[in-house]
Amino acid sequence: MLNGPVFEPLKEITVFRKVSVDPELETVVWPNGADLAPEFLKGLHSKQSQPTRTA
Repeated sequence: MLNGPVFEPLKEITVFRKVSVDPELETVVWPNGADLAPEFLKGLHSKQSQPTRTA
């Protein structure tokens, strides 16, 4: 899902755990400069909170 060189280090759990919330950007960020756009996070939340339809 998250591709690119800036996200590669996040595959290591010790790096991933260094996540923090940037109050100015209103999103999650990592010390290596990786971040997730608030719109991206809201989109993920919307997809996950929609009820699934069964036939």
